[in-house]
Amino acid sequence: MNKYLSDRADIINYLIEKRNFKSYLEIGLDNGDNYKRIQCEHKESVDPYFSDDHNKYDLTFSGELPYEIQSLLTYRLTSDDFFDNNENTYDIIFIDGLHTEEQVGKDIINGLKCLNDNGLIVVHDCIPRNYEAQVIPRIQGEWNGTVWKAIVELTRLGLDIKVWEGDYGCAIISKTNDENLLHYPEKSNVEWAEFVNYRDKMINVIDTPTLLTLY
Repeated sequence: MNKYLSDRADIINYLIEKRNFKSYLEIGLDNGDNYKRIQCEHKESVDPYFSDDHNKYDLTFSGELPYEIQSLLTYRLTSDDFFDNNENTYDIIFIDGLHTEEQVGKDIINGLKCLNDNGLIVVHDCIPRNYEAQVIPRIQGEWNGTVWKAIVELTRLGLDIKVWEGDYGCAIISKTNDENLLHYPEKSNVEWAEFVNYRDKMINVIDTPTLLTLY
């Protein structure tokens, strides 16, 4: 097994191979680059492709998608609409949709509810490089948003979360059946400066050797 892990796709493929996962769901397909690299027996993707300042395709909700995107996209829906109607379960779910605390929190909780036993959720953009990269509304090209706030609060809640330090921070969240953990807590009041100073402890940051040992 290749143990050189450089980005989110490497992490996901490592976990799929290590745990013999058969089903994969991606929330936030974007240009499809990550999705195309995932090696899993069954793959599904969700993305609404709304038209806004951050969508490179500049489409309306009902607009025509490029053929390559059409071939990769399973559900053209918001993640909320998808989870409201979903009856499938998955071994591993990757969340890289709207990068706001509120939406990521909902996506994680909804994802846990349709995760198979021993399954995992991977969340991207948990460690912004600087203050500007997490400001809402977006003020620069490189943007991680406030995903980190959702991870802080869900870690506090008691979910089993570790955050790999590479590729802007990739959280790995273990399956739980504890109903007390399957809800999003109140909006985080943690400020950016506090997160910067206590980040590693707040969200359980780990390096690659630790990841390979734990998972």
